[in-house]
Amino acid sequence: MEKQTILAVDDEPANLRMLERLFHKEYRVLLADSGEEALKILGQESVALIITDQQMPGMKGTQLLRESLQTQPDATKIILTGYADIEALIEAVNSTRSTIHQQTVGTRPTNGDREGRPARAQQTSGREAIDSRSRRVISV
Repeated sequence: MEKQTILAVDDEPANLRMLERLFHKEYRVLLADSGEEALKILGQESVALIITDQQMPGMKGTQLLRESLQTQPDATKIILTGYADIEALIEAVNSTRSTIHQQTVGTRPTNGDREGRPARAQQTSGREAIDSRSRRVISV
């Protein structure tokens, strides 16, 4: 049986190696170190899953996923980020027809509280997210 293909995109080589080690036994894993390289691969290969870092030089992960809709509209898409960036989450959902699943983002104090606890998006029904710090419901 042919393995399904995953495309992992990150500008950090260690993260790419980790994703490859994690998935290579059950999936065919393609690696790209930039959004631009990923788009070239997506133009030539069919993938079931795209896993991308959000914060990369040049093209951000949300932009990559938005542009991937042209060639891979049915691929499942995951954004990895070490930053608590609700605006990026909302952009990703709105621009890529994504749904939100419970996700804790990094421990850096950016957009988190003063103690460095991360902001958090929790799974909700429909198309909304909950910011656990403010407990606000954000429609997305």
